[in-house]
Amino acid sequence: MLITVTFTSLKHDLNFNTLVDQPLRIESARNITIHTRNSKGKITSRLNLGDGRLDLVTSQFTIRKSTGELLLKADGKEVIMAADKMRVTGKGGVTFSGSIQTPIIKSEPSRQLKLESPTRTLRVQAPEGIGIESKTSDISATCLKDLKLQSKEGRIWLDSEQILFRNLRTALPTSRGRSYHGIYAMCSCENGRLFLSSPEGHCQADEEIKENYNRASSSKEVVSQVA
Repeated sequence: MLITVTFTSLKHDLNFNTLVDQPLRIESARNITIHTRNSKGKITSRLNLGDGRLDLVTSQFTIRKSTGELLLKADGKEVIMAADKMRVTGKGGVTFSGSIQTPIIKSEPSRQLKLESPTRTLRVQAPEGIGIESKTSDISATCLKDLKLQSKEGRIWLDSEQILFRNLRTALPTSRGRSYHGIYAMCSCENGRLFLSSPEGHCQADEEIKENYNRASSSKEVVSQVA
């Protein structure tokens, strides 16, 4: 049986009231559909409760706490989540087809955090600085081709008790060996500053390198400490 409640005047509100401490129950063998209309009679929102599904058609969807604070707001331009945390527990994680903007991304304790773009570029940008920190384990960066570190105006700092460069090619001089243009020896200052020197000579710094050495030595930070 279909029950329809219709108000001939669009200015009326529909109220369902029950006795005190009594529940309000609405049942249907098929669907329950609720429409709202504007002053011109046009449907502006629609809620449909069907078999195992809930459909909502509206221009704006809002969820608030009992105190009135915003929890979730969604419209055609943006989705705002005002909860303290957004947790994704699915094994597949969360997939974004566009860009996201957030002040922090972190994993649960004892869980691995993985940022991945299987077929495109993964780019992290910030107007001031970007910090990557692991308090109890390693940080790994792996790529198929080149790994590029570039500082346009500053320096690249490596600060550790040990700095290892593995799988470097080793030159084995022979009696017929000769010098090649563009090949240098790598030297290190006491504070860890690296510079290139002629392969025939010793590691001797010029005035420019000495000036940079003194400036780096007076800084509170150390370029690198090589064990």
